Amino acid sequence: VETIGDCYVAATGLPVANPDHAIVMARFAKSCMSRMPVIMDKLAVSLGPSTRELCMRIGMHSGPVTGGVLRGEKSRFQLFGDTV
Repeated sequence: VETIGDCYVAATGLPVANPDHAIVMARFAKSCMSRMPVIMDKLAVSLGPSTRELCMRIGMHSGPVTGGVLRGEKSRFQLFGDTV
């Protein structure tokens, strides 16, 4: 959905609430973690061996959010709330 600092933020159960949103996100996180070594190997070939030092961290939060499009120089969708 967006980035915060060096973090990529993904969300599930939006815009329609999904009762198994945590399961969906956990499966997505597991898939990302299992694919990371393959991606690192490809990057090492194209960008050099130092890319093997890349790391991934995953944190999951669950709760209410509000989303909307921010207008300005670059319109973009953003999430708001304590969960974010």
